[in-house]
Amino acid sequence: MTALKLLNAWIAWFSVLFCTFIYVGDLYKLASPTPTSDEAAAALNGEATDLGLRAFFYSALVPLLSNLTIPAFVSEAAGAGQGRNNGSSWSDHVSRVPRRMQMHLATVWAVSHLVFAGCIFGALLIVREDIDSDTERSLK
Repeated sequence: MTALKLLNAWIAWFSVLFCTFIYVGDLYKLASPTPTSDEAAAALNGEATDLGLRAFFYSALVPLLSNLTIPAFVSEAAGAGQGRNNGSSWSDHVSRVPRRMQMHLATVWAVSHLVFAGCIFGALLIVREDIDSDTERSLK
């Protein structure tokens, strides 16, 4: 049953990952000059594929690093740490973040949503700019 759940989760995310890959490649193709031969078109498609794969790598690396570092910046709620030995876990010894740099979990959550909203808004601006410049090139 667990394998079936994992398969369904993979199938559900496949369309998101595939469309993101195509989106990055198409942005690169829009920014590049139009190829004049089939060989140049194949080279452009190869470069777009490489760029899409690099974007996937970075999109996996950023959450990994975030999941490893952000918990050190989250302050514990009052009474949340009563059931364990204070300062005895390996993560407390590895990541010693000054208390003034720590934030409440709700603040970290709100900041992450603001960063995500800024990134999505920036993606909309990039697409609009590329489409407008491509339209101007075709009108000339």
